[in-house]
Amino acid sequence: MLDGLFNSIARFFQVFVFWKTIEPWEQCLRVRMGKHLKRLQPGFHFKIPFFDVLHVQSSRYRNALCFPQTLTTADGHTLVCTFALGYALDNIEKLYQGVYDVNSTLTQTVASFVADEVAKTNRADLNVHMINKKLTSLLHVELSQYGLKDVTVKLQDFAFIKAFRLIQDQRWSNDFGLSPSHSGTQ
Repeated sequence: MLDGLFNSIARFFQVFVFWKTIEPWEQCLRVRMGKHLKRLQPGFHFKIPFFDVLHVQSSRYRNALCFPQTLTTADGHTLVCTFALGYALDNIEKLYQGVYDVNSTLTQTVASFVADEVAKTNRADLNVHMINKKLTSLLHVELSQYGLKDVTVKLQDFAFIKAFRLIQDQRWSNDFGLSPSHSGTQ
């Protein structure tokens, strides 16, 4: 109970802090009165309480894991894969003006690039090194527009599988004695 009280008191007094120290591995963007942007260099900076908002991001290298994808190659084989995306912050102003949620945007961008590349390639031509190298070069260019650098794509899991798809049409519902209202068709 006292922890909550102490945290509330600390947050109250943080509103009135008129300084900020930016570490050498951080980048900071100051927004004054909601419209004036200024990129602050590492070091000690004064801020005006209630008028200045500071957005601080680490510029160190980080990773984001993409969700598993089930894809189909150009020749009809099913592939399941998972990728990790590595990146570092290069320009905080480009990042904040171009992206709302960094990890979601980046992982979805990687997923779409992976899907496009796999859909254009036959199973015999797919290998881990080719995929990593090609996607890294493509995404390096794409993600630099968001103020990111040192972009790398690393394949985590890669497996060809047999896929079974159940086609649910009128025959399926009749075979199991379901009326059209139970099978979702009218």
